[in-house]
Amino acid sequence: MQVVHLEERSVPEALAQSGAALSVAGQQQTAVLTASVVRGPALILGAMQHAGRVVELRACEAAHVPVYRRMTTGTAAWMGGAGLVLSLALPHVAWIEADATARTLLNRNVRPFLRAFSRAGAMAHYFGREWISLKQRPGALLGYDVTRTGGVLIEVITGFDQSIALPAELTTIHERAIDRCSGKNPASLKEVLPDARLESFGARVIEGLVEHMGKPVATVDSIASSLPRAVTDARDPLPNGMVPKSLERVPIGYLDVAVLQDEPQTRAWLGGDVLAPRWLYEAATQRIDVASLGSVPIDGAKVEDLVRAMA
Repeated sequence: MQVVHLEERSVPEALAQSGAALSVAGQQQTAVLTASVVRGPALILGAMQHAGRVVELRACEAAHVPVYRRMTTGTAAWMGGAGLVLSLALPHVAWIEADATARTLLNRNVRPFLRAFSRAGAMAHYFGREWISLKQRPGALLGYDVTRTGGVLIEVITGFDQSIALPAELTTIHERAIDRCSGKNPASLKEVLPDARLESFGARVIEGLVEHMGKPVATVDSIASSLPRAVTDARDPLPNGMVPKSLERVPIGYLDVAVLQDEPQTRAWLGGDVLAPRWLYEAATQRIDVASLGSVPIDGAKVEDLVRAMA
């Protein structure tokens, strides 16, 4: 497996490492682990979230908070100060855990992170959906993507100085209406481990992940080539010629539906908070037959919810 050396990077540099990892894992048929110490402030959107539904970009601009979009789906994360961005790319879902399937993708492949965080002193558990609990409090955000050929990318984002919860003053009324942490008070790493040093904690997490996987390791300095741009348009990532149409509630939050500006009755784009492959969002716009898909990874909603949103 390849391990990208833990070092301090800008938020876009860290996200670029994660994005490149999936490509490298597919090309070389090996796992790729990346880790970056980052410093905010920054707000990190999930791959398929409609920016204008989640954040008030004018408020972010006034507060000098850049907004970026990661490659994995799921909900947004706040980076209020120092923190960690980790990613694990796999050639296929069962590369680490032999019993992992599409439906248990996150449940099985989050285990190395749980053990690594616990080994580093932050007792970690996973109770489902989009966050890891650290000492019984939401402490790290999860996102994933899966390619059509089966490659898997999992990202883990955790804040050291501040928790991953989005500041209310930077979010929209729709985002504030969702209880992202199920009534629990999210925690920063500093709250969980008051005496910890971020770099040392990150190094111990990497050691724990490598130890769990038990594979030969090749360490590299960087694998990224291009950096993600800051999100500055509330319509992002809607394609040109499309406008927001409606929001559909699902257990994890929302599905975002957009229509063609010239054909407002035609539902043509789907995004949202749901943890699912990006290609599945696209497939849902084609009014797919759910049964034809077989078993697909999805968390926070059902495939039927995606199809229904486009009906």
